[in-house]
Amino acid sequence: MPRILMAAFLFAILLGGVLCGDALARDGFYGSLIIVGSLAETQDARNEGTLGGAPTNRNHPDQVAGIGAALGYEVSVLSGELRAEVEFHYRFRFDFDENRPVIGALPGAGLDSNLASTTGLVNLNYLVDLGTALSPYLGAGLGATYYRSDNEFNDFGALGRSTDISTGTNFTWAVNAGVLWQVAEDLQVQLGYRYIDMGEIGFGSFAGGGVQMTADYVSHDVILGLSYEF
Repeated sequence: MPRILMAAFLFAILLGGVLCGDALARDGFYGSLIIVGSLAETQDARNEGTLGGAPTNRNHPDQVAGIGAALGYEVSVLSGELRAEVEFHYRFRFDFDENRPVIGALPGAGLDSNLASTTGLVNLNYLVDLGTALSPYLGAGLGATYYRSDNEFNDFGALGRSTDISTGTNFTWAVNAGVLWQVAEDLQVQLGYRYIDMGEIGFGSFAGGGVQMTADYVSHDVILGLSYEF
């Protein structure tokens, strides 16, 4: 919760600069294509099912790749530029694998999940004009993430192997920083870092109690982008 409040506070400050700045000069639209390389992980994993035993994550964290695009508008503010944009990106497979030990007469069990997600964000970024081709930026974003988790559960006992698909939509927030390099009059290359929290993910709901796990899905992103100013 404190992290969400911090992101919302930063977002409100940037939005206030857009709404209250009298000296804003309209510059124009831009579009971006991005590639996302991330180190993703789950936090605060919780057992929502009836199967006992403390879970042990076998693949934590995991490297995930993604692709996306953004469309935005930039205005001059003070000694830099403020960019407001709408971004969509898709993240490929995140592996969430859990083991449970043998407990008394109960057999061990395993859960293998492959998670893909689509995120939409409204981002506000402030760029500092250094008088060179490089412009550092700082920003935040709010939005939502739709996820799909393909799950396979094996209790190595009476229930054997079963499958399930979990889906959902979560509130998402992000903070980011990086640099833009003006390589041509209307063309920029972006290199940035982003921390993004995509909310609570569900993994499975199987017959006989099975494994029903929930966990918070977060990621440390490295973003490589290309922006064109119209």
